[in-house]
This record gives sequence, C-alpha cells and structure tokens, in this order.
Amino acid sequence: MIVGVPKEIKVREYRVGMVPAGVRRITASGHKVVVQKGAGLGSGLTDDAYIGAGARILDSIEEIYEKADMITKVKEPVEVEYNLIRENQIIYTYLHLAADLNLTKFMSYLLYSYQGCCCLTIDSYSGECDNSMRMTRFRTRTSCSLWRWGRDKDGFNGRAYGGCGLL
Repeated sequence: MIVGVPKEIKVREYRVGMVPAGVRRITASGHKVVVQKGAGLGSGLTDDAYIGAGARILDSIEEIYEKADMITKVKEPVEVEYNLIRENQIIYTYLHLAADLNLTKFMSYLLYSYQGCCCLTIDSYSGECDNSMRMTRFRTRTSCSLWRWGRDKDGFNGRAYGGCGLL
C-alpha cells in the first residue's frame, strides 16, 4: 500500500497527517509513504526528516492523491481536494460535517457513488467524546466497529436510512 501525506491547505492549519516516526513504522511494515513537499514545515518537520524516515517527497498535492492508496490528513478535505479523491482510495481523517454543508454533500456523493464510507465517532472509556486522542491510539480498538454504509437494492444499511445499522 502507498500512504500519502498531503500538505494541509485549510486556512490556519499547520499540523500534518503523519510525523516521521509514523513513516518509519509504516515503511518498516513494507508499505510506502509519499509526502508532499513542505507538508511538515508548519509543525517544524523538514522534508529531510521524512526522507530519513523512509518517505519519498513529491512536489504537488495532485501527485500525492494520484499515487496514494490511502491519504492521511488532520482536517477534512477542502473543495479543491474533492476532484482529487479516487474510487477505492481511503481517506483517513477527522470530518466535521456539521460545519460544512458542501463537505456533507460531497461525502454523501462518495457514499452513493462508491458504495462505501466509514464514519466514526470516537468515545473515551468514560463515554465522553474525546477527539483529541491521537488517531493511531484508537485505530485497533475501533477497527472492528467501523460503521460501514453498504448500499444494497433497498437502500442503505445504516440506521438513519431505515436499515438495521449492523456491519
């Protein structure tokens, strides 16, 4: 698998979807990582740090989306990224759908067109929503409980669409 790390382009977003330590772990597992030039600079991480961890640096966001099987981001895709997302490409990020009607419509389009989408609400052990924990920390714990919205002849399986809400 090729994992892509684009530079965040949302206004005033300086974080990056993966640090060099994450690149090192992923490449040690036999996968490849491509990082957009300058993606980590807002967080004080140089391209050389990513190269040293095993990543390949690409010049543009278009190249990242074109080459990667999975995109890892901090923030939701913005409108200029919508046309870059390909069928069967995994987008691993936080989504804040309530704040952006266009994003909500776009994600609905992906859901309908590509017949699959995963949506997570992460709760802490106390039952409160805690989205500040690192994504990698809860990846394994939640992987078996991903909400899959499979489209079938009768519509969506999700509870919101009258389905049973089960995987």
